Amino acid sequence: MHQYTIKDLAEFMQAAREDKDQKPFIFITGAGCSVTAGIPLAKKIVSELNEQFALELKPLSDEDRRDYGKCMGRLETSKRRRYLQEYIRKAKINWSHIALACLIKEGYVRRVLTFNFDNLLARSCGLLGQYPPIYDFTAANLNLHRLIDDPAIVHLHGQGAGTRLCPIKYRF
Repeated sequence: MHQYTIKDLAEFMQAAREDKDQKPFIFITGAGCSVTAGIPLAKKIVSELNEQFALELKPLSDEDRRDYGKCMGRLETSKRRRYLQEYIRKAKINWSHIALACLIKEGYVRRVLTFNFDNLLARSCGLLGQYPPIYDFTAANLNLHRLIDDPAIVHLHGQGAGTRLCPIKYRF
């Protein structure tokens, strides 16, 4: 059985960019893009939340105190923002963010759907003079999804500075 190579992917992307009947690619990103930039994985965040916010998380069951979404949901918005902003402020853009920003700028990628709460991709785009609209799925009117402008960054679970983070099912 034959498998696709990186060269094949590059050819697919080039064809999609040049063919007016096709649309450029949609990328889905997650923790792998940001962990090397200094944003911790959910498991570490849950552990820290249990240490720093023990009083707020006390009503949760032992099982729920291992659940990222339930722990985040128990925090007051201002406390959650302060906690996440500390990581976001210290995070450093890495090559995955820059490469993806280049693909956006050159028209190979029309939309990035991200599970990350950080702004590292947007910062990378800004370094290249590209400022795509940024949408927060947690604050979106789902009836207007066809109005999303391209290229765009869509935060599927919310942003660190947003009003809420959607619960996600990560249990540790």
